[in-house]
Amino acid sequence: MSRYLHPEVETLPRSRLEALQLELLRKQVERLYHQSAFYRERWAGIPLEIRGLEDLARFPLITKADLRQEQQTHPPLGRYTLVPPDGWQEYHPSSGTTGFPVGTVWSKKDAENIAEITARTLFGFGLRPGDVLLNGFSYGLWVAGMAVHYAAVKLGLFILPVGAGQTERHLELMGRFRPKALTATPSFGLYLAEALQARGVDSPLAIGAFGARRARKTRPRGAAWKRR
Repeated sequence: MSRYLHPEVETLPRSRLEALQLELLRKQVERLYHQSAFYRERWAGIPLEIRGLEDLARFPLITKADLRQEQQTHPPLGRYTLVPPDGWQEYHPSSGTTGFPVGTVWSKKDAENIAEITARTLFGFGLRPGDVLLNGFSYGLWVAGMAVHYAAVKLGLFILPVGAGQTERHLELMGRFRPKALTATPSFGLYLAEALQARGVDSPLAIGAFGARRARKTRPRGAAWKRR
């Protein structure tokens, strides 16, 4: 069986991949400028022609504080949301731990794209149709739980949608369904491992896929392990 879910995309030669990235970048810049008053104001007077990635240096950085201010000035989601409200599917804000939460809206197409990319990731970790996945990412407003769930549906996995916490329920379902993989934050994965060890129970897991943040004010990271 192929190592790739969609090899025609995932195995593109570097030259073709970079050409595709440049084509999509040009389309996105044009789309943002013509459909968003927020970006049109920020990019006033800047040539929009993109000949290469180095041209991005002409565009000003946009910070989370900028997005927060835009949403507070133009509620509920600011003027950089391109899809009209009747096309919105889900709302996923930031935690709000450093101030007013910055909201992100998923359109139907966004959800499809997120499911596709996450499915490629899970497939690359070794999951295949019919495998059992224990999803320990939080469901609801945080993006990870829903992204993994949609991807698992797309792959044809059997999902145990427990979410974050509920340690006893995780351990119960591990024993009953013997899941092949766990998706969770690194800290919760370690907590479950310690709980299994304390009970003298062997883990059924062959794959762990973890994603979270490091310490505060650092970038997100992701990782995966596989039992050999």
